[in-house]
Amino acid sequence: MNKLLKYIRQDILELSKIKNDISLSGIQGCFPSYFLAGAHTYLKRPIVVIAESSQEAENISIELEAFIPKQEILYFPSWEVAYEDDIMPHPDIIAERLECLRQLSVMKSHILVTSIDAVYHPTLSQEQLEKSGLFVEENLQADRDAFVRKLVDSGYKRTEMVDDKGDFAVRGGIIDVFYPGADDPLRIEFFGDKIESLRFFDIVTQRSIEKLSSYTILPFSEKNGQAFITDYFLENSLVFFKEIGIQENYISKFSSAPFADILKNYEKFQKVYLSLLKSAESSHFLIKTFSFLQHSVEELLGVIKDLKKNKIDVYFCCANDGEKERLIELLGRQEDILIGHIEQGFLWEERKLALLTYGNIFRGQRISKPRRVIKHNNLPVYDILDLEEGDIIVHINHGIGMFKGLKKIEHEGALRDYIMVEYKDGDRLYVPIEQINLLQKYIGMDKTRPALHKLGGKVWAQTKKSAQKIVRDMASDLLNIQAKRNILKGHKFSADHEWQAEFEKSFLFTETEDQISAIKDIKKDMECERPMDRLLCGDVGFGKTEVAIRAAFKAV
Repeated sequence: MNKLLKYIRQDILELSKIKNDISLSGIQGCFPSYFLAGAHTYLKRPIVVIAESSQEAENISIELEAFIPKQEILYFPSWEVAYEDDIMPHPDIIAERLECLRQLSVMKSHILVTSIDAVYHPTLSQEQLEKSGLFVEENLQADRDAFVRKLVDSGYKRTEMVDDKGDFAVRGGIIDVFYPGADDPLRIEFFGDKIESLRFFDIVTQRSIEKLSSYTILPFSEKNGQAFITDYFLENSLVFFKEIGIQENYISKFSSAPFADILKNYEKFQKVYLSLLKSAESSHFLIKTFSFLQHSVEELLGVIKDLKKNKIDVYFCCANDGEKERLIELLGRQEDILIGHIEQGFLWEERKLALLTYGNIFRGQRISKPRRVIKHNNLPVYDILDLEEGDIIVHINHGIGMFKGLKKIEHEGALRDYIMVEYKDGDRLYVPIEQINLLQKYIGMDKTRPALHKLGGKVWAQTKKSAQKIVRDMASDLLNIQAKRNILKGHKFSADHEWQAEFEKSFLFTETEDQISAIKDIKKDMECERPMDRLLCGDVGFGKTEVAIRAAFKAV
């Protein structure tokens, strides 16, 4: 157990004696997360945290890792799109939500963190989750074709090769499935109607990583969800709301159908409201926060000395071992240091406890664990909201036209939505809304608007034929170059030295998952005799330089 939690034990035990709803105020910094960790540790009952925003919920789940084991924390994200917009969320979000539901169904002691937006999006019920899950086991009798159909029904996409989460591929008696909750895809080998073997494999090398005797593949869709996350709250759950105003927001969002059942579920739990501002009904904590401290080493040491003079125990929190070593070097001695991702510490004079973060000491915000950045690509067009009337678009079969809006047309006794595309001479093409993937926004080399093609004309067919020839010629050149490169031997760098590890610890920023993956792949390339074929790309400020510097250090 984290030794910091002993300071809050008495307050948590006092809380457990109260059976009605509770309001707590005066809390700031990372104290809410610290308090929640204490409640989880000492109350021995499921804890649910509902924050006012997805950002706040994610921050709380990250801060909790400094105080309790990561495997005891569950995070249920929001769709990040409005429910009424009828737009499906990013696949990674669906995967994260369903994986959270799976863990909730088997974990009895946990702390669940979510947001008010995440709560009101429907999801699969426990019964739906169990029925739609695909159980596979060695020597299990299973119809391969029926298994493939069930994968499609569960939201998985069939591809030639598995490249991304949610993909599956079929090659004879082998089915590869990339379940989003796994780090690597699963390979299932059939012999007739019997599953012969199961194993995770490396998506790049195609080599086996781990053999399995059985596995359950969860669905990759919340389509037709008949439940809400509140249906998964265990009967004795204690529900925390971050900021008192959230209750009013919550009720206003769920006051109308189809959300009435959520309110009904929510009312049966004991609730605790956490807030900075004091109210007449709240129990008040006198929690203070620290501003930037290190104007000089002497001033920092002076602050620590004054705290200890008042018999206050001082702890520090760093994001990684590199920060920890730098702090020890600055202080000249080993202190009580936690490893975790916390931006702002706190001072709790009543319990003689101070927690200082690396950010309190060294000016500037640290990117601890950046949120997932989801980009909606406009090419091809996947959402009609990406188009405005008058936009120049390209139909894969008919060429360049102009988007003229939507039109409802009766077809086989039913009204359907069609996309109107205008071509030369005013000719119009009506594209069924479900075929929107056939359209792309026109991207030209300059701002000049192109001439519209004639519907049924030969210009577009000739343009495509010419482009295909250029692509084939380019592909041929690339194959020739690659064949020559494969014959050559590159420089093989040695495995990481301990100096490399020390150098990497000195970085102030914690690596993102994508950075870790890129660093790992680049090092693997550098330690191979093959000439490297790798392009590192990313948006401005997303950490390309930090990856490149690590590679440069390895090279010298």
